[in-house]
Amino acid sequence: AEAGKRLEGAGKTSPVATGPWGFDVSGMDTDFRPGENWYEYTNGKWLKTTELPSDQTSWTPFVALSDQATAQVRDLLEKQSKLDTLIGRFYASFMDEEKVEELGVQPLKSKLQQISDLSTPSD
Repeated sequence: AEAGKRLEGAGKTSPVATGPWGFDVSGMDTDFRPGENWYEYTNGKWLKTTELPSDQTSWTPFVALSDQATAQVRDLLEKQSKLDTLIGRFYASFMDEEKVEELGVQPLKSKLQQISDLSTPSD
């Protein structure tokens, strides 16, 4: 992450301050000396200022990145479904829960019958 960029996750936005070593230093608590309490030195501010989202049992920067990536993929797929692309149609059909419930296993019946008709591993 570059200095000044923002990291979003679980509806929260927090500043990212990248130090010269290439990692976020904004969560460090320099009131602690690294030789006395490394954990508080490296995580202290983050632990004091980060709220656990109500729908999570734990929260880490990795979970925030995962949530951000999931949201980006969802946005991409939703845009593609409006453009009527192959992946967009596939996504739209997957998200049409009413149609899925209406059809049930009917679209799979012929394939399921083919599997049922197998009698040996070589079939």
